[in-house]
Amino acid sequence: MAEIKKKNLVLTFNTAAGGEEKLTINTPSESLTAEAISAAMDAIIASKALGEAQLVTDKAEAKYVIQQVESVEFNMK
Repeated sequence: MAEIKKKNLVLTFNTAAGGEEKLTINTPSESLTAEAISAAMDAIIASKALGEAQLVTDKAEAKYVIQQVESVEFNMK
């Protein structure tokens, strides 16, 4: 069975209405620091480019989500 690991960076922001908006970055750079992630989130908030119903107002959290995917192989005859 083939195994694949996927690593995503999920940035979560708060909105003025009390909701959340999430931005997922697929295969982020391994060299990202907490400071760089925080600065990027600040830039996103300042750009006013994220938020469907309400613009994002502040940072909620940032986390790495790691998925391990294992495929199932069938014997097709």
